Amino acid sequence: MRARHLVLNYTRYNQMTSDRQNQTRLKCHIEVLEKIDTVLRERDASLLNSENSNPLGVALTLLDGQFIRVNEALCAMVGFTELELLATTLGDITCPEDQDNGDAKLANLKTRDIRSYQVEKRLIHKAGTVLRVLVEVLLVPGADDQPYALLLQIQDIDAAERLQEQYRYAQKMES
Repeated sequence: MRARHLVLNYTRYNQMTSDRQNQTRLKCHIEVLEKIDTVLRERDASLLNSENSNPLGVALTLLDGQFIRVNEALCAMVGFTELELLATTLGDITCPEDQDNGDAKLANLKTRDIRSYQVEKRLIHKAGTVLRVLVEVLLVPGADDQPYALLLQIQDIDAAERLQEQYRYAQKMES
C-alpha cells in the first residue's frame, strides 16, 4: 500500500515537471520515506499495527502536517478512511481556534531544544462532531539528520474520561 502511494505520487510529480533537479529531490524524498517506514517497522511496529488493540491514534506527518502514514485507531477516532487522511493535513481536521496550539513547542522540537511535547487540541470528526485529544509529538530526522517528519500519538481525552467515569460508577455499584 505504502509503495503504491509513493509510486503514484512520483508518477504525478513526473507528469508535472521534467526538471531533473526536482526529480532527484523527489527520489530522495521517497528514499527517506522508505527509511522511515523501515525504522517504524523495526522499532515501533506495534504502534502502527492495525491489528493492535492500541487505543492510541498514531500518525506520521511531514513537518507541514501532511499525513503520510496513519493507523486504524486514528481512522476510527476521526471517522476518516486511511486514504482520506493521507490526502489531508492535521490542520485540516483541527478546530480553527486550535490551529496555532503548540507552534512554539514545535519550533523548539525542530531545533532539538526538546525531545517531544504534548498539546491538547480539538479535532473535527468526519461527522462534524468535535473531540478533545492529547497529542504527543516526536521528531523523526531525515537521512541528513535534519528534521524531516513528526510521529504523533493521539489519545481521545473524552473517551478516556468516559472510561474513568464508567469505572468509578462500577466501583460505586460494588460498594
